[in-house]
Amino acid sequence: MNGKTSALQAQERQIAALLFFGTRLASAVIGAGLAWQVLGSYLHAPAFKQFSGGTIITLGIGIFIGLPIVRLLLMLVMLLRERDYPLSLVAAIVLGIIFSAALAGLRMH
Repeated sequence: MNGKTSALQAQERQIAALLFFGTRLASAVIGAGLAWQVLGSYLHAPAFKQFSGGTIITLGIGIFIGLPIVRLLLMLVMLLRERDYPLSLVAAIVLGIIFSAALAGLRMH
């Protein structure tokens, strides 16, 4: 195994770890939101009325949606470090498309 192969495997492990822990985090946040929702329906404490379990669930879904974007950002940084400018340009274009679509969606509201 040469140095380039091991560097590529290290990058793949970093991306895999990001997706693994990001998925775990999002799942835990959604689970906490569901638990909050269930507890709120049985317990009538003021804290459950001030903060909705649906808000926590929405945060978890937002984390799931954001994971591919964070992955692209990580890949862009890795590609720029390697001085792989053609693939860096592709990653930057994809990120630009995502952000411009998000801005267009916000403006339509």
